[in-house]
Amino acid sequence: MTDETRGRPDQEPLLRMDDDLVARCLDGRASPDDIRALEARLAGDPAFRQRWLEVATIDALLAQRGEEGKSVPPLLAEAAKVEEMASVTPRLSAGPRWLPARWLPLAAGAAGLVIGGFFATAVWAMVVPLVPSVVRILSESFEAGDPPAVTGTPLKTGVWGGDYTEVVGRQNGVVPAAGSRMLRFRRADFEGKPIEEGFSCSTHRLIDLRPYRQQIAEGNCVLQISARFNTQADAGDQRDQCGVSMAAVDAVTAFDGSLRKSGELKKRALAYAWCYSVDLDRDVATWQQTVTEMRVPVGADFLLLVVGVNEFPPVNRGAPTAFAGHYCDDIRVSLVERQPVP
Repeated sequence: MTDETRGRPDQEPLLRMDDDLVARCLDGRASPDDIRALEARLAGDPAFRQRWLEVATIDALLAQRGEEGKSVPPLLAEAAKVEEMASVTPRLSAGPRWLPARWLPLAAGAAGLVIGGFFATAVWAMVVPLVPSVVRILSESFEAGDPPAVTGTPLKTGVWGGDYTEVVGRQNGVVPAAGSRMLRFRRADFEGKPIEEGFSCSTHRLIDLRPYRQQIAEGNCVLQISARFNTQADAGDQRDQCGVSMAAVDAVTAFDGSLRKSGELKKRALAYAWCYSVDLDRDVATWQQTVTEMRVPVGADFLLLVVGVNEFPPVNRGAPTAFAGHYCDDIRVSLVERQPVP
């Protein structure tokens, strides 16, 4: 019987095959890749989440004892004190009996066995358990990947497509909000679009929500989208607006081509939300941010994300509007697990 399973005959070994990862995350040695790996495991494994909370809380208690400047007793004696400390939290009543033996040296911080110190440990223990409530599923600053297609709503995930847009670097006095590249909106139509008039230029992206079915099935998930917009100083006197919108759709709707037809998105969406009311100023040093949220319906397979600008009020020129210098950058999509309102 190993130290990990002793006292826990009815449970799997604690965080099996992830001890090193968890230790790095608790003592401040975690790399960005470690953090991403932990986030993914926390998001997809409820049992792992529960065990992580237990270990992280015990670690915080040990760190607190170290900060108080108390002397460090022998290791076995300290293990008994850990059990006494954990008893104040009902959820952790069984914790010390199955805490891996090689984690016990965390109690000996005064001897220098905890890398990063007690303060770093306490911060990790208090902050990281919150990770499961927010999962970033897209961070886009257009630094890599294929350029946006200009043939309407894309019929596959992982790409941008819609009206005429392009990816550019610093341009017309506008500096990208994140990285060295940004999206530029060019014209309010796409190849083959049966329209002679148009005043809104947008591009879309399909995001697969099926990896998050377990969270979504609980009915408490919200999708939050934010994006930043800017325009060159001499873009004209009209009142341009920017915004983001999103729609939750099933797998059939996502790929049958219906979303390229005018008016079909709102008809076929399981849920829809938008924010299209943010005015664009003419100060190239400022980026206007838009944010919108939507509760994810159970049964949603994909998210259709839309970012765009529009001329307001629209002017009938008999042809799609051409935008002089309008940009988008730093797009973020997060899945947020919220507690139901009592």
